[in-house]
Amino acid sequence: MNINKKLQLLRRSQKLKAVTPYHNREIKIIAVTKNELPQVLVFVKQLFKILKARGFNILINFWGEIFIAPPNMKVYISLVINRSLKDQVFTLTKNKLDKSPYFTSIDDTLLPQLTFSFKILRPGTKQHYFNLTPIYMESDLLSRKIADEIDKRINLISLTVKRELPVQLNEVKIDDLIAIIFYFSAVYGKYSPIYYFSMRLNNFYPIKCVISKSIILLSNRLDITYQYRLKAKELKMFELLIPNIKSEGIEIYE
Repeated sequence: MNINKKLQLLRRSQKLKAVTPYHNREIKIIAVTKNELPQVLVFVKQLFKILKARGFNILINFWGEIFIAPPNMKVYISLVINRSLKDQVFTLTKNKLDKSPYFTSIDDTLLPQLTFSFKILRPGTKQHYFNLTPIYMESDLLSRKIADEIDKRINLISLTVKRELPVQLNEVKIDDLIAIIFYFSAVYGKYSPIYYFSMRLNNFYPIKCVISKSIILLSNRLDITYQYRLKAKELKMFELLIPNIKSEGIEIYE
């Protein structure tokens, strides 16, 4: 397992970050600013080294979702870095609003914080959060603390538990392509050709996609087919999912 190649995948996937809100499933990635990314990746590299030394397998898909698997167990853990509010903040806010229709606060903890979180992918497990500050990220102490907590949580579950990954790591689905179409329709607006194409996909439920050079054809179970010619910027984004997209007759299914 080459850690530098894993980091390259994460850097490359940042180009798709803006597309993820348009996907029909929640995609949990490293969602940070361009300025934050270099320091965050230093922290991630430290964590990966520690996990690798403990025998974990590290898996990353084209969206930049990170999954780790402990040795000798078919259990997967999702790793996420973003700005979020802890569950306790929601509870605290709800309790205050139950007593008053509004309140004011200068408490910084009520603002979204840069956090690392992990979750064992099985029913009944919780997301575990760790604040990421520049001081913490510069040291490997936080990375070791996180790895220790992951080990601790894994030891609490049954060894007979087996779970499959929720996604196929490198298998592109139609929903992935539609997310990019919806993204560009939002970027270019309602008078653009791709916006008109995206509107035709509402309640269309495509089951097959054929891409031939820059032409994309989507078909449903009724054998109705819509086609669209990808513009240069759109084609470049699609290439992040399908590097050989300019080849003839690429077929993708639901």
